[in-house]
This record gives sequence, structure tokens and C-alpha cells, in this order.
Amino acid sequence: MLQGLTESPEAEALQGRFAIEPNEDGVREISFDFSPGECAFSLVDHRGTHRLRVGLQQPLESITSLTGNYLHHQYQPPQTPVIAHGRWTPDGELRMDWRFVETAFGDHVRCRLEGGRLLFDRGVNTNAGSMQRPTLTGKRI
Repeated sequence: MLQGLTESPEAEALQGRFAIEPNEDGVREISFDFSPGECAFSLVDHRGTHRLRVGLQQPLESITSLTGNYLHHQYQPPQTPVIAHGRWTPDGELRMDWRFVETAFGDHVRCRLEGGRLLFDRGVNTNAGSMQRPTLTGKRI
């Protein structure tokens, strides 16, 4: 279980949509929609729009089409259950753990703003290849 804060003033700055610079994962957009106790996260890539619910007080389970692509051995089911939990660091970074229930994969995600730009890092608990993807960067839409 993640440690940290359940709320942060940075939520307001991170709220909304970000256009992602060209990258090898094909991610085009990332968005955050905060409400009390949770964040609706979405990611748009070459396969479409993928959503999941992230519990900021306690983990939340949802069904998602979001997969790890390179982090999950190219395993990309159309829908899969995920349990997602998020917490804030004191310096305003949002950290999330996404546990893909029907697989061995658990992703660790870091989101932060630097100079108004989103920096998005994603790694995984186990993989035959790289366990960390390159940092995605984006600007507010």
C-alpha cells in the first residue's frame, strides 16, 4: 500500500488534459479528473482511450483497456480488472500503483509538474525486458 497524503494543492494544477510529445509507446494524451477521494485517469494511445479509477484514500477496482505494452510482454487484452491506488508526496508528486489482477504485473507511476510541463514515469514489478519506460512529457491542452 502506498504511503503519503490523500490530498494535495497540486491536484488543481494536475487537473485536466495534457498533450504528450511523440514517444515510442504511442501515447498521445494523458488526463486527470480529481474528485473527493479519487482520480479518474485516462490515457490515449494508438489503441484508443483507456480509463481507470485511482483511489486516493483506499485502492479502487475498475475494468480497463489500459495495458503496459512493452512493460507487460505486449500482453494487451481488450478489458482487464485493475486495482489502483494513489497518494501524494509532500512535494506535490502523484504516485500511483496499478495492480493488474489477472496478471503478475503491478505498475508504479509517478506524475509531476515541472515548469508547467507534465512528467510521467511508469515502471513495472517484473518483466523479461526493461522494467522502466522512458519519461513521457506533455503540455496542458
